Amino acid sequence: LRAAIAWSHDLLSPAERALFRRLAVFAGGFGLEAAAAVCPGAGGRGADEVAEGTWALVDKSLLRRDDGPDAEGRFGMLETIREFGLEHLAAHGEAEATRRAHAAFFRALAEQAERHLGGEGQIPWLDRLRTEHDNLRAALDWTCERRDADSALTLAGSLADFWRMGGHLGEGRAWLERALALAADEISPARARALQGAGTLAQAQGDSSAASARLTAALAAWRRLGDRRRTAQTLIALAGLARAQGDYGRASELNEQALALFEAVGDQPGVAGALNQLGMIAADRSEYERARGLYERSLALYRTLVIPHGPGRVLNNLGVLAFWQEDYRRAVAYFGDSLDVWRAIGDRPHTATVLANLGEALRAEGDLDRALAVAGEGLARSREVGDKQSAATALFILGSLSQHHGHDPRAADLLVEGLLLYRQVGDRLGVAWCIEALAGPAAATGQPELAATLCGAAESLREHLGVPLKPAERPAYERHVAAARAALSEAAFRAAWTTGRHLPLEAVVELAIEPTSLPAQGTECPMSGPGTATSAPNR
Repeated sequence: LRAAIAWSHDLLSPAERALFRRLAVFAGGFGLEAAAAVCPGAGGRGADEVAEGTWALVDKSLLRRDDGPDAEGRFGMLETIREFGLEHLAAHGEAEATRRAHAAFFRALAEQAERHLGGEGQIPWLDRLRTEHDNLRAALDWTCERRDADSALTLAGSLADFWRMGGHLGEGRAWLERALALAADEISPARARALQGAGTLAQAQGDSSAASARLTAALAAWRRLGDRRRTAQTLIALAGLARAQGDYGRASELNEQALALFEAVGDQPGVAGALNQLGMIAADRSEYERARGLYERSLALYRTLVIPHGPGRVLNNLGVLAFWQEDYRRAVAYFGDSLDVWRAIGDRPHTATVLANLGEALRAEGDLDRALAVAGEGLARSREVGDKQSAATALFILGSLSQHHGHDPRAADLLVEGLLLYRQVGDRLGVAWCIEALAGPAAATGQPELAATLCGAAESLREHLGVPLKPAERPAYERHVAAARAALSEAAFRAAWTTGRHLPLEAVVELAIEPTSLPAQGTECPMSGPGTATSAPNR
């Protein structure tokens, strides 16, 4: 094969050979625009000559024509041919200059794409970045190897939104952290953007500690740099972290600061986002009418701005609001509309989140078969993108649904896995859901004392969180309680229930995970502490 490639190569003219070896720098294919930018002057050629030379290499079987999203199509090399070309590129001493030109082109492309990902051109730019992902990886790898901190930080920071929307959360964080390590003490827009990106990706993965550290550092950097728009964006992200931990006062304060900055700089998408998040805080505080008003203002503003992802966020939150108000039919409709938005954009993390929410609403509405299908799809999507929160919700739904038609031995495993994920991301209401649901398998397998203990623990945790059972949740819960009560004397039931109410939360979690032996009644119930979350369903 190598001899065949060399034979074809030797038949090329000097100009074609120069173009061939320089085109080998592209990973995953290229378009003519990129070829002209990265290979100018290859053999004395301009853009038109580069295009002609590219087609000539197709005719000589050293390049292949690939289907692409644009009219001009794309071109690529078989990997064996590309390796041959890279060897010749290095042998002619052109590797450094060509890779530098390649990295510069894709850095500029990423910066241009970032400006469009929050607006009307979002979908085509997401498609273009997906097409060029291998080239972007190659450019990042080269800039990091060369310790070109500015280029690496700029390129990685510009791609943070793409990685988040595309579900490449772990990969994106790895690139951002690699770039950040090149300039640990530098204060620059590129480093601040990378810090902000690393924080938002950590937040999306449920790593609140890393997210807080990176976002706090980004906030300090943007303030020192005097960038009010970026300061406001980072305040919004930090407000989201505070809200997830149940610190609504701080979340509201940070959001109000962000809203004022967005209004001061005339950033209308930022204003819409801040209104949406203020609505979420109001909903968490059961201020439902205020929440609805804020959501509707946000949705109306997003629609005037023609920003695809904006309505998707607000429609999902309106679905959550309807769910909390027990209007499950409306919740299903809102979640369905939101899901259409995220699927059209190709945003996998938000698709996973809304699928989990839709599954929970369908379960509450009584459409169990459809809820099961939606939750299964949501779990698969959540695992694809590493979204622990949505995966936990999907596991809870699947574990709960498996008990509707008799005892399913898989129910406990699903619920325990969901419980562990909820505990990881600090969602204590999710922990309560799973503890309650695990009482079902306990009662069904001859462990009524365990079932009563778990129900007592869940009741205590809900009281601390201030989130009572909703009507949709009550039938299953009461069924578990009735099964435990029927199998025990009233005294034994009461003792187990009281034990659960007084167990430390971690002891309850361990008991739910590994119910080997029931502890004696413990100390005062220490259900308090950081990490309180009151989102239902997941947002």
